[in-house]
Amino acid sequence: MRVLFLDIDGVLNSKPYFIERGPGWMIDREQADDIDPAAVRLLNTLIARTGAAIVISSTWRYFGQQAVTEMLKARGLEGAVIGVTPRSEHGVRGREIQQWLANADAPIESFVILDDDSDMEHLMPRLVHTSFERGLLPADVERAVALFEGA
Repeated sequence: MRVLFLDIDGVLNSKPYFIERGPGWMIDREQADDIDPAAVRLLNTLIARTGAAIVISSTWRYFGQQAVTEMLKARGLEGAVIGVTPRSEHGVRGREIQQWLANADAPIESFVILDDDSDMEHLMPRLVHTSFERGLLPADVERAVALFEGA
């Protein structure tokens, strides 16, 4: 199985997306409208090309897998969300991802992390680093595909 660990803020939304939405763009609660449909289309391309399943590693996971899945589906997600990473007291995303991998129900062929943070520790080589200043771009999709394919 291929797994994509997905952050949302800075990946599926960005400063340009919020500015495009107009005044009051910095809201303080996550909702489906905070997810850029154009970024979701890029994510769908990545999923279609790789067959990866999604695990939510974003802090949005605190709303629960079902709630986040529904928000993503409302914005056009076509892929499957199969889980969320565990919460940890240290809050280091790389450790949370490693914990999910260690407890996976099926063998993991390959994984990629899409995130605008870089607290991945030993998993840094699997990170496609995005930015809140730009969000997910076609070049990020290509990098993720290359990582899934072993490049």
